[in-house]
Amino acid sequence: FKKVIHVSWNIEKIKKISKCHYTIYPNQNNIISNIIPISLLNLENINLGLTHPKKIFLGQPLSEIDLRFTSKYINKILNKIGISYYYPHPRENTPVSFKNINIIQSNKIIEDYLLELSKDSTIELYTFFSTAVINLVNTPNIKCYVLYNEQLLSKFNNLYDIFKHSNITLIQVNDFNE
Repeated sequence: FKKVIHVSWNIEKIKKISKCHYTIYPNQNNIISNIIPISLLNLENINLGLTHPKKIFLGQPLSEIDLRFTSKYINKILNKIGISYYYPHPRENTPVSFKNINIIQSNKIIEDYLLELSKDSTIELYTFFSTAVINLVNTPNIKCYVLYNEQLLSKFNNLYDIFKHSNITLIQVNDFNE
């Protein structure tokens, strides 16, 4: 097929002529070893060193994974951590309602929303296993945390290994039956 459409490039040829590769994932293996980390933000327009972080939980359709992910269970964990804001996932099909937690209403994807917010705020972003944290972990003013319990760790072990390798902090929470 490549010959028919006159494509002569392949991965080896690309590697051979590449002098460097720009990436937002500096801790991940790349096509070549000479990488140049870049930021998704213009660092000149950011206020660094801000205090009092905004703690935001990134929602997910968790009940699709396990029906024991009830609002009561999630609310208990979020209140224990001190989460103040909840960013719902578009696929969450039940209305989200938590005690002492503000629901963020936005049409933006989480990365766009947080990149804008991080210009003037320090953010602690929490999730159970959303891969969006991988895109944001190297962003100034954003610290990413992944929550897990034994059930999730056994089910998504490879994903949690990626989180660890990406320098994302993992926090163990109570299992469902505790």
